[in-house]
Amino acid sequence: MSRVFKAWLSVLGHATFNDMVKHYSEQLDRTFFALSDPTRRAIIGNLAGRGECSVLELAEPFALSLPAISKHIKLLENANLVKRRVEGRVHYLSLAPSPMEEATNWLTVYSRFWNAQLSRLEDFLQEEEEEEAAAEAAAEQREEARLRLAEPKDGPEDSIKN
Repeated sequence: MSRVFKAWLSVLGHATFNDMVKHYSEQLDRTFFALSDPTRRAIIGNLAGRGECSVLELAEPFALSLPAISKHIKLLENANLVKRRVEGRVHYLSLAPSPMEEATNWLTVYSRFWNAQLSRLEDFLQEEEEEEAAAEAAAEQREEARLRLAEPKDGPEDSIKN
């Protein structure tokens, strides 16, 4: 195991991962599963941009059948990401903010964790780089000193021959 990898493991610590597992939520799973599909993300984006709108208005920009869009909407409803309001024969949809807030909070916690870990890794690598540079400089100085000692010096015999 490399020295850098061992240092990385020591930086991470084991308790931190155990603390992360405690933040499990079924709603969070449903939210991320619902957001894993690009069509559903586009539906959420359209609702965020337009506000409340009918299912037909929401289906308009997609090259999908109404039953296919309805399946996506049903999944978003099951994930509590959208709310449905029925007025006569028209079904209106709007965003439900709380699951997204929970997802945002969860991501914020993990973002802080990973930013801290990466900062520690960066500090460690910087220290390693500085130590290597210092070791190289010391080796160069030793080599220069060795070469100076090995150079012939002008002694008394040299001055008599001239």
